[in-house]
Amino acid sequence: MVSRFDFVKGVTSFLVRYCLAWESMTSMKAKNLNKVKTGTILLSLIAALIALTVVMSGCTNEKTSIAKPKSSTSLTTTTSTAPVAIATTTAKAIITTITISTTTSTIKETDVAKPDNPQVKEVDGKENQKEILSKATHASVNTISKNWDADAEDDGMIVFPDLKDENDNSIKFDGYELPVEIKIYTTKFENFKQVNDRLVYSGSGKIDSWKDGNFLMGGGIKIPFDDIQVKASDSQYGAILISIALPDGRKMEAKSNLGVAIRPQ
Repeated sequence: MVSRFDFVKGVTSFLVRYCLAWESMTSMKAKNLNKVKTGTILLSLIAALIALTVVMSGCTNEKTSIAKPKSSTSLTTTTSTAPVAIATTTAKAIITTITISTTTSTIKETDVAKPDNPQVKEVDGKENQKEILSKATHASVNTISKNWDADAEDDGMIVFPDLKDENDNSIKFDGYELPVEIKIYTTKFENFKQVNDRLVYSGSGKIDSWKDGNFLMGGGIKIPFDDIQVKASDSQYGAILISIALPDGRKMEAKSNLGVAIRPQ
């Protein structure tokens, strides 16, 4: 294959020789030598422009590939070089056609996948839990004594606040934190009726699932007996009152005075 440099060199040499020959033949018949020289100069300039064009466009077919960047926009580059056809014969060679094509680049924007926003899912989840909790109509509470150290004596109580619907079924919420206020009283009898006597505990806790209201699920709120301020003269059993704050601003209260141990047995 002829190199680009050799090809240009050959074409230029041929054109110069052709112009000189044409000048020689024309000068014999020309009446005005200046016109002949002017024509020679013009032909030489045309030859130089043709040679420069060939150098810029290239003599062989080439195909260029561009590495794709790691980005959201893909670049598709198409490079086409039409043949540069120069037909030459002998000393009377004639340049027939020179076709020059340009390189065109097409940039196409592609869609970018957007990841799920975890904050949106969290908001959607909270709204769903609010809707579930809005069905609560009342509450209930139960307690059990519990031992959580190495000795055999119970160390405190576990409180199980439970939200209920109109059919007295537990509200099956989950993953939404609700504050719970807790008060514990000693009790006494007045006119054969058990009533609250003295406040021996006031505190607060949190629940985040309906399982905290079911003693079989292992949740609930722990209250140590050491935090309950009882006296030696107080009964072993007392009463408990809870209040659960709901997202819609309502408060569900419940109480129990059946078997609520407020001191170790």
